Amino acid sequence: MKERIEKMKKTELLKKLNLELFDKHQLEEIFKGLKENLDISWYAKPEFDFVQMEEIRKGLKNKVDVSIYAKECYCDWQMNLIREALEQGLDLVAHLDNEMELEEVSEILEGLEEGLDVSLYAKKEFHAGQMAQIRWGLKENLDVSIYAKPEFSMEQMKQIREGLKANVDVSLYAKPEISEENMSFIKDNLIELSKERENRENE
Repeated sequence: MKERIEKMKKTELLKKLNLELFDKHQLEEIFKGLKENLDISWYAKPEFDFVQMEEIRKGLKNKVDVSIYAKECYCDWQMNLIREALEQGLDLVAHLDNEMELEEVSEILEGLEEGLDVSLYAKKEFHAGQMAQIRWGLKENLDVSIYAKPEFSMEQMKQIREGLKANVDVSLYAKPEISEENMSFIKDNLIELSKERENRENE
């Protein structure tokens, strides 16, 4: 009897939808949701393509709050990353900017997964390569504030980060007007001088 009632409910729900507005792939997601006893009203909307529908369906199946991302403003890959974050109990939306590309949002999610303070680089002024350098610095417990600035290129950030790791005085070259090539040269020589000093002190 219960199964019959459920079947009737699903049929009634389908009647409320204008099925002619959906393509085959969208219909597949709608029927998958029905078979999984999910509330398809969250995604059974023509404005969502079938990949967006799938991301919302997966979120419902995994019992996350799909209201956070079941919105037209999010494309399929954004929905995917938000859903993955929610499944881990992470708040990606708070750091999301719609001007960011997939690689940038992925860097933010990775930082959240690593328990880092992503607010230091979750900014549209940074591209993915710069974000990665800041994230690596945070993982290494370095003072990333020295180079977490949009005026530094990814390579310049790398040279400053490596200098911080080597405990040299990066203030001598952490300047946007110094090319990454010259930064590398200065950094390498500072490391060499530091090693020479250590050797003399150990003699």
